[in-house]
Parts: sequence; structure tokens; C-alpha cells
Amino acid sequence: MSTIKTHEYIQITWKALPNLQEIIISVLTDIVESFEQKEHILHAYIPATDFEEMKLKNILNQYKILESIPYEVTYIPTQNWNQLWEKQFDPVHLHPYLLIRATHHSGESDMKYDHVIQIQPKMAFGTGHHETTQMMLKAMKSLNFNNKTVLDVGCGSGILSIYASLLGAKKVTALDIDTWSIENAQENALLNHISNIEIYLGSIETLDNQFFDIILANINRNVIIAQLKEYLSRLNAKGFLLISGFFDCDTDIIDPQTARQSLTFIKKIVQNEWACCVYQK
Repeated sequence: MSTIKTHEYIQITWKALPNLQEIIISVLTDIVESFEQKEHILHAYIPATDFEEMKLKNILNQYKILESIPYEVTYIPTQNWNQLWEKQFDPVHLHPYLLIRATHHSGESDMKYDHVIQIQPKMAFGTGHHETTQMMLKAMKSLNFNNKTVLDVGCGSGILSIYASLLGAKKVTALDIDTWSIENAQENALLNHISNIEIYLGSIETLDNQFFDIILANINRNVIIAQLKEYLSRLNAKGFLLISGFFDCDTDIIDPQTARQSLTFIKKIVQNEWACCVYQK
């Protein structure tokens, strides 16, 4: 059973338009545990014990567009973050193929969808609300997962792994470097009665000698480029690589890297300037 998350946190607040909020999220995803977006306000949350303002400034100063945007740092005392997170969670309707809802939501609409995923909406990435997760789910829907082996790199809440299993995957291996994500993914797999997902703490480099028909990576541009050779080395012939977590403009950087690895571009999905790309070996 997962423990309740009650750490002391640092809240970083920007007054910024949605397009700039997305850029901030993209560049800080490696050091920020969670984000909360409002129309003109962005909050980022980092455990107080992990916060280094100089590290934050160094990252932001790499981008001219972010240098001049002021931010405010606030200390947030201990509270039940799980409870607060659950209250803010709304169902995700990807009609007609998928509904993502919390256990406390009504199941009246379940029959209207091909599949339903229930989750405990905690602070792991991947509740289904972000464009990158939705595009990955849409791209997955278009592929044949029946009897396939699947790797989910940076699994977060486990939604992509669970959906792969629901689509007929034979075996799913899920990885994440965050302990909290691992706990949440395990909890969500049990909640959806999924038994063919193996969830590991660690990065793809630590994975033993396994090969996969489909690899899913919803992370960020820099990590994807750095790990591209690892993906290719573990991808079976004719296998598919689905990637997201980056902006559409970043595909100009990613595409040449995938071409060097002998990956064939299949298609791209774009939503609110975010992109998801599908390649085949």
C-alpha cells in the first residue's frame, strides 16, 4: 500500500501565458515534481529538501525567452498532497476509445467507451490530461498490440502500460526513475486488474537483455535523443517506437537523429504545439 505524500514543498510561481507555461514545463520537467496550470499562472512544486535555486536559475538562463520572466518562491508546509491532488482530478474523455477516471467518479459513462482506466490520481506524471499523454494514447490506438511485448520508458502513473495491456499486449515492462511513480503505477495496475505488467525502478540502461515489439517513451527531447541508441538496440525488427514529451518544433532536431538510427518515420500527431511521433525499425 502506498504511503501518503506529506513532504514540505517549495512552490515556484510564474505569471505567464499558456504558451510560455508549456516552455517552462518542458525545460524544468527533470527537476520539478509536479505542475499546476491556470489561465495566466503556473505553479511548480519541488520537495523542499531537493530545491536548489541556483540550479533553477541556470536552467532558465539557457533560454532567452525565459530570462526576463520573474518568478516567486514560496515555502509550502506539510499537508496531505494526495488528498489535494484527488480533489482537482477531472475525468479524461477520449471518446469513443478511452475514458480515464478516478475511483471516486461515477461509472455511468463506462459503457460508452471501448476501454476504461481507473487511476488513483496522485502526483505521478501521466494522468491523461496533458497533450503528450493523450497523443501517445491516440497513437497507440492505431497500432496492433495483440500478443506484443511492450516497453514503457518513464511510465509515471502507468497509464500507457495499462492501455497497452488492454489493447492486447502479451507482456509490458514499465520503467521509471522516480520511486513515487513506481508505487503509483503498481497501484493503478492492481486497480485495473492488470497482471502482465512488470514495473521496475531505474532507467533503460539498467534493464537486462530484453527485446520489445513496441517501445513507448513520453519523456522529453533531450532524454529521448540521449537514449535513442538504447531504444533501437532493444527494438525488434519491424518494431515501433512512439515518442512524445517535446514541442512540434523539436522534431527538426529529433528526426535527423532517428534517421541516423535507421528508423523510418510513420506519422506525427500535433496538439497545442506538442508533438508525438511514430517510427518503425
